[in-house]
Amino acid sequence: MEHHNKILRLLIVFVLACLALPQMSFSQDGDSKEKMRNRLEQLFIWRVSDRLGFTPDEESRFATEYKKLTEDRAAALHKLDDIVNRMSAAKDDKKAKAKLFSEWEEANKKSVKVQENEIPALKKILTQDQLVEYVLLKREMFHKFKDALSTSKTTSVAGQQDKQKLKEPEVIQED
Repeated sequence: MEHHNKILRLLIVFVLACLALPQMSFSQDGDSKEKMRNRLEQLFIWRVSDRLGFTPDEESRFATEYKKLTEDRAAALHKLDDIVNRMSAAKDDKKAKAKLFSEWEEANKKSVKVQENEIPALKKILTQDQLVEYVLLKREMFHKFKDALSTSKTTSVAGQQDKQKLKEPEVIQED
């Protein structure tokens, strides 16, 4: 039975990855980005759960903590992005830019604090060995998605370049 559940989880992870990766290379509106973030979050939770062999209770505790951490991270990054957009719109207003830069520094400190809180928060629910596996898996998943995106972008850019090539100029000789 346990083997069956493991296979089912791996199948779900594979299906989610197949659904998530092709959509990552397209420009997305807010709802699509949120859906993509949720899919990737769930994919990661399932992957961690499978790799670490969580019981349903352990998976639930991990998912709750991980979702809180990702929400905090997303809010901090959104705040930074908002401030940078306002900086860009300030154009030549030096006073506004100075104020916004101070806001950005504070928001950046909070963003760093959110990242610093990740491992201490997970230490409450994971063993040392599980934390090591978590960090390794996080790096592995990051590199897989990064490679998938860079391959996807390279392919799509190459395809666009082929379409944009102009015909060779023809030399016309007049008699």
